[in-house]
Amino acid sequence: MSQAKTTLIASLVAGIFAPVGSILADIPADSDYNKDKSQRHVHERAAETFDMVNEILCYFGQTKYASFVNKGPYKAMVDANQCSSSRDDGSNSTADSSSTSNNPSYMDWVIDVTRADNTSSQIVKFWIDDKGGGDDGAMKIHALMTITEAASDKNPYGLFKLDFIGHPVVNGQTMSEPGMRGYMEVAKNASDVAELSFFNTNKERQSNQTRSESAVIQRAADGSSGSGKTGTGKESFSFAFDSSHFLRGSAAENTCFSRDQRDETVWRYGLYDVATGQRVDVNSGFPIKVEQDGKKYHGWVGYWGLHLPREVMLNNGDTVYKEAFGKDGAATPYTLLKAGGRLQKHTRKTLTLADIAGVLLDWQPMNSTTRFQIKWDKDQGKFFKVKSMPAKQEGEQMSNWEEIKPAVALSASDLENQHDLNAWSQALGGQVRVAIKEADPTRPGQATLRTLLNTTQATVMVQTFVGPNDSVPSTLACFDNCPDVSKFGVVGQQPYWGFGTGQHDYTFDSTTMLLKEGNKNVVLTATYSGVRNINSGPMFEPNSTNMSKLACDWNTSQTCSWKAWQVLDSFYTWQTGIDQWNQLALLKDSSGKILKFDQPKLVTLVYTNADLGFKETKFQLEYGGFGNLHGIPGDCVHPETNLKTACGPNVRFVPVFSIPTGTEVTDATPGSTKTYLVKALDMEQRMKKIDTTMCSSLTLPTNVTLPDGSHFKTPDVGDEPTVSGGAAVVGGVIKTE
Repeated sequence: MSQAKTTLIASLVAGIFAPVGSILADIPADSDYNKDKSQRHVHERAAETFDMVNEILCYFGQTKYASFVNKGPYKAMVDANQCSSSRDDGSNSTADSSSTSNNPSYMDWVIDVTRADNTSSQIVKFWIDDKGGGDDGAMKIHALMTITEAASDKNPYGLFKLDFIGHPVVNGQTMSEPGMRGYMEVAKNASDVAELSFFNTNKERQSNQTRSESAVIQRAADGSSGSGKTGTGKESFSFAFDSSHFLRGSAAENTCFSRDQRDETVWRYGLYDVATGQRVDVNSGFPIKVEQDGKKYHGWVGYWGLHLPREVMLNNGDTVYKEAFGKDGAATPYTLLKAGGRLQKHTRKTLTLADIAGVLLDWQPMNSTTRFQIKWDKDQGKFFKVKSMPAKQEGEQMSNWEEIKPAVALSASDLENQHDLNAWSQALGGQVRVAIKEADPTRPGQATLRTLLNTTQATVMVQTFVGPNDSVPSTLACFDNCPDVSKFGVVGQQPYWGFGTGQHDYTFDSTTMLLKEGNKNVVLTATYSGVRNINSGPMFEPNSTNMSKLACDWNTSQTCSWKAWQVLDSFYTWQTGIDQWNQLALLKDSSGKILKFDQPKLVTLVYTNADLGFKETKFQLEYGGFGNLHGIPGDCVHPETNLKTACGPNVRFVPVFSIPTGTEVTDATPGSTKTYLVKALDMEQRMKKIDTTMCSSLTLPTNVTLPDGSHFKTPDVGDEPTVSGGAAVVGGVIKTE
């Protein structure tokens, strides 16, 4: 069986729509751009049980098992974030958040694929080490897949059976009683039609309650019609569809949707060379292993730091080993350099208000408890408030964004107490500032509101982490939010020098990668009085040029360090805390050289959509590697109706727009004119709700029985084999030396 025939990653209800592809005339047909497949699926409330199905198949698809038939056991690191169905959860999102996370979450897998001959079934055994996280506990999972028929035009699923079982791991011990078990199967039913069945039962760790979900679906080979049923124990849905309509049935009501009227969201993209179609690669890192207490642990190191099992505790100076697949266990040692904080460099990028027209900016006025989302209107030459979020009330988990209809223009009273307009935009790459005051020629020493125009400058401070060998000034001066090490850990004390206490100097030790105040490291090692992280204000070289730029307009003998965001080409900030993202982890080789990994590539998208208010708007996007393009603003839709709704619990967070395949983006590196092609890889469609009478020709199934656990068979995969070397596949990419 070919890899194309045996790779089962596909959204199963998505067969309603055909996959898409794109070949540009000047791009070679055998290029990555044209060979990388695009997947399209439909999100539908009745099919939410299939989220689990699609997650499972996504996990298994990342292992690339079809490429390792009869090659012996191998390792794979499966990135759960690539497959997570919670990526669209709006409960903790703002409409200006990035649509997906770019920090991978790897699980360690061992796989063995065998096939006796060309007429025999393909047998795939899986041993999975799921470390859990959040409310999910660690688990050892075994799975057995038997593929008896390849996918074909007549049966695009193929025929297979997959059984899986998971045993919780508590304090390092694997429990005998399973916490999860289930199966997935495509088999011929009594009418000789291929039917997919799924059943899963899971014991929730916190409540100790057992939750089950099941589904069954059959459809025409071309996806034009079909029917099925899904259930979770609490609720169930039946559904039927033809070439034009989709009917969902529940205990409450029947709902009709149009298959011809759809909104589309793209979750994953690839970047490619505009001439050759070759993938744009980012040096993301490599697999590692460590040994503690006689046990070996496997992980990954890259730009975002270390990924290791939660029980592994590493200290500065510890040794980790780079693993290499196919080298019989040969490993290269590296020394861990772990710092308790990170120095960040902020580099100024200047746009105009016309450039950012239509981009939502998250803004909170001074002395206000209400946040707003505002955007610049190029035609009217004004900022408008389009959404508001009041402060949380006592007992509330969160507040929701509420649309302001009609949008309200910012007035002079909104801005008169501000030095500048200070907002945040993920789409633009960080903090955005617009100077809204200027010296008043009629009143020496006083400032007045300026008239904002399309040509008015907007400053975006692009943030990068300071790494080894990066040049840092010998002295870093701070005037605002300056860490005071003497207050760290002192109950009732905030860890900063008081406002208006003048200049405080710091140095950066490039050997330890730590900021120092005098001879003391600026490092927070434990939580106290609710403080778990510390973030400094702007820190800069106190030369005459910088100090002159930061002189207060109304009194040049005083320093207004907040102006750094407007007038300095670059400055630094320091963060430290007890969480991993507040710390720095690097590796040194045997010669003492520190390894550097590629930071995500920044690219600029120029986007126009009059309906959304974007007119040649420039978005700064972040490309973290194949499939991971972030920075498109988002909004929320209701899971029952697919209609736009306020963000909050139990709603779906989706990008506001999708980038069409074939779109060109520009490298955002200063001075670069290089462009790249964008290709949509993972697309979701949402059908539009219409009058129920339009589905009168459809009949919901009444004689379909949901699967239960009676058809589950404990997967007999034996003991996990010992595999030397590192992971052969990482995040769905086969690694080669």
